Amino acid sequence: MIALSNQYTIVLDTCVLAPMPLCDTLLRLAEEPLFYVPKWSDDILRELRSTLIKMGYAPAQAGRRIAAMGAAFEDAKVTGYENLVPSLTNDIKDRHVLAAAVRCQAHAIVTSNVKHF
Repeated sequence: MIALSNQYTIVLDTCVLAPMPLCDTLLRLAEEPLFYVPKWSDDILRELRSTLIKMGYAPAQAGRRIAAMGAAFEDAKVTGYENLVPSLTNDIKDRHVLAAAVRCQAHAIVTSNVKHF
């Protein structure tokens, strides 16, 4: 479970979770002592799974990686954001990311795809 000693909340987009070196760095910063609280949604994780498979991961490997993330950061999953998606005006493919960020009151979204936000 994440200790909430630091309340700076960040939604991590698929594009920063897919490359292993970047993902590893970002998630290490979210371990004790917390630099920030990581957040993601089921939609982000589905997109991550698909991206990892496109990158050459076996489906089982992608599943284990996502399961390990969930086990390490039990409180990371954002839910209840779906009703916000239609009202957002950023790129349609990334509205779910912004909706998750709004729902969990994130301070930032970490992405390398800034043109969609």
